[in-house]
Amino acid sequence: MMLYFEDGRPMGGIKMANGTDPLKDRPKFPGTRAKTAALIREQYIKAQEYREKMLSAEKKPDRDLGMEALVEVLERRRTLHFHTHRHDDILSAIRLSNEFGFRVVLHHLAEGFRVAEQVAGAGVAASIILVDSPGGKLEAMHASLETAAALERAGVLVGFHTDDSITDSRLFLRQAGLAVRGGMTREGALYGLTMAGARIA
Repeated sequence: MMLYFEDGRPMGGIKMANGTDPLKDRPKFPGTRAKTAALIREQYIKAQEYREKMLSAEKKPDRDLGMEALVEVLERRRTLHFHTHRHDDILSAIRLSNEFGFRVVLHHLAEGFRVAEQVAGAGVAASIILVDSPGGKLEAMHASLETAAALERAGVLVGFHTDDSITDSRLFLRQAGLAVRGGMTREGALYGLTMAGARIA
């Protein structure tokens, strides 16, 4: 993820995830998608309240660095990178973005082809991974090579990324070929490997 400085402070994105990603290695974490979304909402409401306290209190309350990071998301000084796969999880991420007004980039979108128009309507960018042998996650079982094409047709800014610094980076250029096989234009696929990522970052 990019890191840049603004007014002498490091400014980078914040990663969040829904679906089964937050459930890994956390036995106490709630086991439903609705509860995950509710907990995310709860934290942003707390961040809104924290911001109001900091702005209005004569004597400033104790600082909470976690809340301050979320306030920066609310104020659009940090981009939220939301890792999401299933179509219902994608729509949950969009609803949260609409409710709190933060700037979001959607990552992965295994089922993005099912909700391409909604992603476009929300005006958010997508950074996706295309694989020719789906597996590893139950929620990605319906991943399709047509996702990039569907998003492109809908007018979404589509970039490609990898999750692995060695294995996937060797296959990075193949993603453009897989996207074209799935119906994306050659120009769109090349843009997704180059300029789209720069614009998203």
